[in-house]
Amino acid sequence: MTTTPGLDLWGSYQRMPVRAGWSYPLAQLDLRGALEAADLSVDEAVLFHAPGAKDRAAAKVGTMALLSAMWDGRSSKLWVYAVPAGHRAAARSIALHEALPGAISWLKALPGRGNAWKATRREWRSRLDGGGLVFEEVEAEYPAAGSTVGGW
Repeated sequence: MTTTPGLDLWGSYQRMPVRAGWSYPLAQLDLRGALEAADLSVDEAVLFHAPGAKDRAAAKVGTMALLSAMWDGRSSKLWVYAVPAGHRAAARSIALHEALPGAISWLKALPGRGNAWKATRREWRSRLDGGGLVFEEVEAEYPAAGSTVGGW
């Protein structure tokens, strides 16, 4: 992760196509503005969409992933998840004013984390759940990039 002014805001940027009836609550311009304002860059920014039947069912009852910040032991990532198009306006407001600032704060704190913390995969997640926004930080269940597990 780099916080040097003047560098590009992400090493790579991807926007996956969305299925009919789904939309991204934030656009590339939203991410760019927030990262510039925070003087922050990430290694990867992704607008992600791959909902399966479970995701579609959860969205019907108001539970859906919104945004994640990730650290894999080497690189920082910021992912925005597609939401049902009918929820886009509400999800956009929440993502722009609450979830994205939370993710950026989490990412900005990475340089000050200890070596043991940085040696593991971590995620900061936000999701809409029954109309409310839920944040959680988790240690991923798989090894950090570059580490060895079980002699691999």
